[in-house]
Amino acid sequence: MNVKITRMNKLNKGTLKAFCDVEFTDIGLVVCDVKIAESKSGTLFAGMPSREYEHEGQKKYRNLVAFPSNDVYSDVQKSIMAAYNAYREEPPAPQEYKLPDSNEIFADGLPF
Repeated sequence: MNVKITRMNKLNKGTLKAFCDVEFTDIGLVVCDVKIAESKSGTLFAGMPSREYEHEGQKKYRNLVAFPSNDVYSDVQKSIMAAYNAYREEPPAPQEYKLPDSNEIFADGLPF
């Protein structure tokens, strides 16, 4: 599984260490806002984006990304953490992004 970090916001807020966007390069899928957090045992793990909801008066969270099995989830975890560690060791150089001219996007003059 080929995975790379495309964006990272480092934090140090309790157990939360960073938010990052993760690209699964084999299939071109980008998952935004993956959490890197520290477990109670001190190991780092990747948490999928989630949404907060309330159930019977208590705050709960539901993952927005699911995997078909624990084995797949474990492989994803390992791949994301390897990409996270590689990114921390050698972050990519900043790249300048130039917005395309609207004439290039809408060659026929129509935006749809």
